[in-house]
Amino acid sequence: MPENVTPGRDRPSDAAMITMVWTDLLGSTAMKRELQGEYVSDRDRIYLSQILQPHRERVERSLAQYRGRVVKTEGDAFFIVFSSVTLALEWAVQLLKNHREQPIQTPLGPLQVRIGIHTGTPTQSNGDYIGQEVDCLVRIADLAQGSQILLSEVAAVLLRNSGLKDLKIHSHGQYLLKSMGEVPIFEALWDQQQPQPPRLDVKALFNEGYLKPVLPEPAATGRERPAALSAIAPSKRTQQTALWILIASLSWSIAASGLRWIGGLQALELWSFDRLMRLRPHERPDDRILIVTVTARDLLQQTADSRRSSLSDRNLLKLLRKIEPFKPRAIGLDIYRDFPVQAQFPQLAQILRQNSKLIAVCKARDPEGDPEGVSPPVEVPIARVGFSDFIEDPDGIIRRQLLFMTPDPLSPCQTHYSFGTQVALRYLAELGIQPSFTPDGNLVLGKTAFERLQSLRGGYQFQSEGGHQMVLNFRSLPKPQDIALQVSLSDVLNDKITPDSIEDRAILIGVNANSSSDFWATPYGAGGTRKVPGVLIQAHAISHLLSATLDRRPSIWVWPLWGDSLWIWVWGIAGGCAVGWARRLPQVLAGLSSIGLGLCTICLVALTWGGWLPLVPAMLALLLTGGTIGYRKLAVQQEKLRKSRESF
Repeated sequence: MPENVTPGRDRPSDAAMITMVWTDLLGSTAMKRELQGEYVSDRDRIYLSQILQPHRERVERSLAQYRGRVVKTEGDAFFIVFSSVTLALEWAVQLLKNHREQPIQTPLGPLQVRIGIHTGTPTQSNGDYIGQEVDCLVRIADLAQGSQILLSEVAAVLLRNSGLKDLKIHSHGQYLLKSMGEVPIFEALWDQQQPQPPRLDVKALFNEGYLKPVLPEPAATGRERPAALSAIAPSKRTQQTALWILIASLSWSIAASGLRWIGGLQALELWSFDRLMRLRPHERPDDRILIVTVTARDLLQQTADSRRSSLSDRNLLKLLRKIEPFKPRAIGLDIYRDFPVQAQFPQLAQILRQNSKLIAVCKARDPEGDPEGVSPPVEVPIARVGFSDFIEDPDGIIRRQLLFMTPDPLSPCQTHYSFGTQVALRYLAELGIQPSFTPDGNLVLGKTAFERLQSLRGGYQFQSEGGHQMVLNFRSLPKPQDIALQVSLSDVLNDKITPDSIEDRAILIGVNANSSSDFWATPYGAGGTRKVPGVLIQAHAISHLLSATLDRRPSIWVWPLWGDSLWIWVWGIAGGCAVGWARRLPQVLAGLSSIGLGLCTICLVALTWGGWLPLVPAMLALLLTGGTIGYRKLAVQQEKLRKSRESF
């Protein structure tokens, strides 16, 4: 189909228009995995009898009343056709109401149904319907969340003119569907519902290039003469100097920007970023977080049943029983447990299954670094699991954090969210703050949007594009280890902490022992003892999300391409002016030093407020432009001296 052609608009005049509905179940694969049963076949039978069959009966029970017909089923999905779009929507609304009033319980909560509706003229074939109209329907349904009805443009227009009461049509804008071009997507709302953004699978489409990100338009470059030049005395020498400054600064700014865009300055920019991060004013530790560390002494004191993990089943059960009565808002277990709980600790297995505040961890598969990955605890539902993966830069330093990503189908870790994001979302849920997403796929918490890091933006010119990445705004502290209050496992088990140390906090449990390999370099240091345990990196990531949402603490932001280019050119002009109008060498050196110091100071102040400005390319343009103007002045003076000698 050509691009930007909405299905249903180019039908032949004699084709029959029908309304098609596609329904599917959200998270059916995860449900089967969480069902009780030793074998896959046992879980499949339970799924069929207790979940799928009751759902099918509800789907088929009311079809005759609304004059609908099942064309076919594919696994959990139904393909149904109706004679009118109003009947189709009324049936879909009634189905969702039935599920809301009489939910079918699953291991992941009430069963969630997602629905897509499209009106068009599909091609009939042996009682079935085929063609791009059906493809469009399925792809629209794939965007829906649970209990959400998404519509094509044709269906939305017909419904708006249908006169149905208590119905609202909300536009979600244009989505670039695979092989469909840009297609408008709408949502049907009833019973005072609020629109909800597309489900997380939309991020998979975004990462694969099926959703088109909206990039800022480049600003028009003005060709007006700078106002500052109007005040300069119009002597020939001054005009020539100003012209040289403009030409040299523009040339070197373009060269510095080009070198930056091909990645030639990335290592220097990351190095300067680290130095500025260390110079920021210190902040207080985050008092919303408590870190329970398993120390080397704790490891030695544990019994033989801890050999499978850094934290034995016995001690983990004791720890959770000590923590839970004091009502923490979230509990993050940053210790791998890719094995079942031992039979003699059924209470622990029950807590892991039922404690909605507990977040467990797994590790995604990395074909290059870790081709196996690490599975999550079998007792914890996938909805309460986060991946622990960090992103190291080429120099081995952690500067970015992952919020979510589409998991590798072969990975044992099938969660979308990172461990830090899951803990932060659980904490914010206790405050009534739920996540949402912008049309560009950026996470929104409260009034704060967390924008995805893109290539050719900021100091990163080339980085892995997997998942939703952000620059991690480490809390500014004397040492990154001071992020939050820390207590040892022994302190908690021996009742050496107070209730207010736990109440209303996010509790992180992790290993802080030199024998562990979970130590990472940060902008605050990369060598030996300056590396930070992984649980503390997770604490910084959680603090970043919580502080940005609750305290309006800024995330790291960068300018668009044109903003960086203009900034670099301005500092090139400044360097040229410092040399061009200085009469003696000490004035040149003082001018360049003062402007360079001012550039560093402005970049430091900006970074304190989250702004990562181009320091290295601006300094490069400043020095090279100043050097060019200085060389020209020296050449002019030598030429004057030569002519003077010849005249003499």
